[in-house]
Amino acid sequence: MADCYQFKEQDSVKLNNRTVFIVEQIKCTQNKGVYKVIFDLQNRKQHILKTIYGEDEEALNTINFYMRDHHNYFMEMIDFYKDDTKTFLLLKYYEEKTIYEYVDNHELTPQQQDRFIANILEIGCYLHKNSYLHADIKPDNFFIDSDRVRLGDLESTVKLNNIHQDTIENLAGTSGFKYSTNHTYTLQDEIFAYIATIYFIEVGEVLINKKEFKELTEEENPFDAINQFAKESIENNISRENIINFLLDTLDAIEDNHEIDCCTMLEQFELLPKDIGDDFIDNGGDIPIKKEEIKTKKWKKPLLLTLGSIILISLTTLFITQPTTPTCQKAIFIDDQTIRVKQKNGNIDFYNYSANNGFTPIYGEEILDLEDKERFFSNSKGVRVECRDGRVKVF
Repeated sequence: MADCYQFKEQDSVKLNNRTVFIVEQIKCTQNKGVYKVIFDLQNRKQHILKTIYGEDEEALNTINFYMRDHHNYFMEMIDFYKDDTKTFLLLKYYEEKTIYEYVDNHELTPQQQDRFIANILEIGCYLHKNSYLHADIKPDNFFIDSDRVRLGDLESTVKLNNIHQDTIENLAGTSGFKYSTNHTYTLQDEIFAYIATIYFIEVGEVLINKKEFKELTEEENPFDAINQFAKESIENNISRENIINFLLDTLDAIEDNHEIDCCTMLEQFELLPKDIGDDFIDNGGDIPIKKEEIKTKKWKKPLLLTLGSIILISLTTLFITQPTTPTCQKAIFIDDQTIRVKQKNGNIDFYNYSANNGFTPIYGEEILDLEDKERFFSNSKGVRVECRDGRVKVF
């Protein structure tokens, strides 16, 4: 409604260190407004001004998160003003706008899709690890900042005592990005919202539109109805098999009430083979594998490795490349002779090492017992391992 705006075009607004001028009214509610602003008439560079009246969780969350943001996870805050009655936030204006608008206007490469997915899961992991739910995850709230993604709209963000068990009351979320039409919200809703956002990155369309969402929530069991609809859409519309399996397995984890959050989703995503072209998959070694040679399997459990993929990748590495020293991004000991190697594409490999025999790849079911072990750069004998010039070095 036009009458909910506190400022009109050409009005000036003073913050702590700057005065800005309103050039466009974007949206408003009774106690909040969003405007496009400039610093002065000569400098026409645009920014976003968000005004919040009254004591508000969004005001506190935004200032706290944005001022402590050392990872470039959130919209960049340039200046702010806060007193007992109002909060003004001056934010960077992102020319390429949100994931929703960017995907709608660009055909993404698999590498871009992977980068966006990794970015949003990394941000979600940071929030979940610190016991926060954003509570309105969707493509419209992630902003494109050059080669990475930032999260905005912290209006609904809430800190919980137990993120896996607590329920947020009096929050609506967004239709198609949660399970129910009532005003509650849980971690399950947020994980589903990430699934729906990844689906949009892959397909360029929403997973469940508002009309479909309304019909599904009127079913006898809305939770099952929404999950089944989502699974069918994922299988029918996403072209990349690895992403299909990843999202289906995540939905299975929700249905089985496993304690899954964005950190476990990110760990699983980093294990997926990544596309490097139309016909090949990067397996972290020197020789890419043809896609037709990789048959990924679903998780048996959400926190376990995708065993089928790892066996095939490890076997291919063993029989094709047999490197004297493995390639790596990071290398660490997990016991005196076992080395955990992370590749640039996120794949994890394990090797037995001895001075006489060098590196012997470990594969098969043995891998499942190695993931949770403690990690050291030196073993008990004082032998050190590190990744240097892209190769594992032991000395």
